[in-house]
Amino acid sequence: MNIQDKHIVLIGFKHVGKSVIGKILAKKINRAFIDIDKEIEKKFKNKQQKKISCRQIMHEYGESFFRDIEEKTLCSVIQSRPIVMALGGGTPLKKENQLLIQSHVVIHINASKEIVFKRIMAKGLPAFFNSNQEPFEFFNDLWKKREPIYQKLATFSINNNQSLKKVVAQIIQKLKTFDKPSSGEKNELFNH
Repeated sequence: MNIQDKHIVLIGFKHVGKSVIGKILAKKINRAFIDIDKEIEKKFKNKQQKKISCRQIMHEYGESFFRDIEEKTLCSVIQSRPIVMALGGGTPLKKENQLLIQSHVVIHINASKEIVFKRIMAKGLPAFFNSNQEPFEFFNDLWKKREPIYQKLATFSINNNQSLKKVVAQIIQKLKTFDKPSSGEKNELFNH
């Protein structure tokens, strides 16, 4: 696989550190970085003349509306030159989105379930949580449903359980093992 021609796509549960890792990784390998959720918010603002978060979009307009914008945004971003991108936690669940990312380098970022739950709840109950179910129980069910999908889509997985510098260094090491430029081609990705 020649990584030079591929997007590096970070997937995983909400608040595992995809965006912060993605920004550092992109800088290290001299690529642009895009957070799909931020792109959705920009698209929504341009279309609706209203600046609100993804959480608010989903809450006010419903999950179906949000997932439609999400798919269109990913479809648009995937057509750009190769970048590092962080997907929202629910983005890889949709078959159409899986098809869009499957030919790229997909990195599953994981973290401790307990820490992730605390980070999520710090801003209150998310719009995608079922308000009729106890929050940790719902989160746990969602975790069990999503993790196998993330693992199935992943080129490889990284556990975000140490310093960001070490996590990014591990990702770069792994990327080097997957990078096989065509014969006679010199890969500039890791020469920075």
